[in-house]
Amino acid sequence: MPIPRTLTIDWLPRYRWVVWWLMLLAWGITASGAEEGGFRVRNAETTLVDGVYQLRAHLDLQLSDDVLQALESGFPITLVIDINVGRKRPYFLWNDTIATLEQRYRLEYHSLTEQYQVTNLNTSAQETYPDLNLALRSIGEIANFPMIDRRLLHGRAHYDAGLRVRLDIESLPTPLRLVAYLSHGWHLGSAWFVWPLLIGAPQ
Repeated sequence: MPIPRTLTIDWLPRYRWVVWWLMLLAWGITASGAEEGGFRVRNAETTLVDGVYQLRAHLDLQLSDDVLQALESGFPITLVIDINVGRKRPYFLWNDTIATLEQRYRLEYHSLTEQYQVTNLNTSAQETYPDLNLALRSIGEIANFPMIDRRLLHGRAHYDAGLRVRLDIESLPTPLRLVAYLSHGWHLGSAWFVWPLLIGAPQ
């Protein structure tokens, strides 16, 4: 009869990711009653400049305690701004989509310098801020953003533009992503803000 081997902790390195996941799960359950943040599009408008519709918008971005705790623990988060232009169709429930744009921003905290870094993932441009509110404001203040060329729109049609902002759970590390799926504090996203796109004369 084989002699049972002595139980050791040699298994710990191999299952470290399991332990990490269990710790994060416990963290998520403990924080389930934490204060929830919220995202909102306060206003948005477009103006025609040199044949291109430029977007101006103001977004309110408030992180929940769950997200804030993860950010300050070294986990970067990604915020996504979705932009949509659609042609109205009178006899259909949905508009005919003309253009969709996605602006992605990575927000991370560096504990050594106590700085918040915002990276525009579309352009790779980076800025650092000493305060979280300033970092979020830099993402939420949109000015003179080229949204769509006037030549793509027909003067006789009616168009709507739509804008929303959301936190991208899919970009999180796998163990934290599993916790985020189960926590209401991680499901941050605004409703679509829709406004009519006024068609000016071609330039």
